[in-house]
Amino acid sequence: MASVSYEYGSDASVLTTELNTLANDANAISSAIDNSAGYLFDDLEFHNATLGYTPSAGARIEVYMISQELDGTGYEDGNASIDPPANNLVGVINVRVSTAAQTHIIRGIPLAENFKYLVINKTGGALPASGNTLRRKPYRYQTA
Repeated sequence: MASVSYEYGSDASVLTTELNTLANDANAISSAIDNSAGYLFDDLEFHNATLGYTPSAGARIEVYMISQELDGTGYEDGNASIDPPANNLVGVINVRVSTAAQTHIIRGIPLAENFKYLVINKTGGALPASGNTLRRKPYRYQTA
């Protein structure tokens, strides 16, 4: 009987400087991500540097997936100035009420063939001027 395990791809940063000084209620979008390798899932890691303010209770970072149109000619709504549809939400990062640097992980995000990640800052203030990242690690099933 075959056993099933995960086969991991390389982890990579998808947003870095785009997150620096990202204002409250502002969006940042990644470059296009080509998933022609056929990965099924992503784990995302969001890290922010020490904040210059204390977020209020309920502060969060929202992460959305913006998929390529079915005919491959463009991408669905959602960019630096247009909020994405609510059904594209892949995870919410609850930011602690603390000025300390924080790292959060969202696991098991189903992937499209080609897509972008969009982040909306809902922390109540601008993110730090440096040291912010959104990283991904893709994976799929493999049998042995």
